[in-house]
Amino acid sequence: MACFPYVIGLISDQLRSKFFFDIYKNDTEEDVVKARNAEIYWKLMYATLGLSLTVLQFVEVFVSKMSAIDILKDSLVVWAIFYTGAIVKIRYEATKLDMLNDNRFGIQLWHFFVVISMWGSAAHSPLLVKVFNYFLKLFSFGGK
Repeated sequence: MACFPYVIGLISDQLRSKFFFDIYKNDTEEDVVKARNAEIYWKLMYATLGLSLTVLQFVEVFVSKMSAIDILKDSLVVWAIFYTGAIVKIRYEATKLDMLNDNRFGIQLWHFFVVISMWGSAAHSPLLVKVFNYFLKLFSFGGK
């Protein structure tokens, strides 16, 4: 669902602009360059997400021989990292770069809720439990 605007954009730019609002300013040439760079960065983030999910799932299926449920729980960690990066990116663009068309606070608040929910769910994943246990043992200094 998150890639839907890009899929629509492949079919027709007119369809994309009809169904989705342009979120970046495009008043000056500098604004257009900033918006294009931001869009390229989004595509880079999606590509990194896809590669990360593919590698994680490949390793867990063929190396760790994990169950499908555990693999899906671990992939939630990757999605949570992606959404955390996305919310930071949107906030940075809104406050530091001042390149958004309108106030995106409502959307940012919604994404913040999604991020908190995802990290809460991801906390039960086997991968995160192993990482937490590793650091707990590392910093327990031999205590019980």
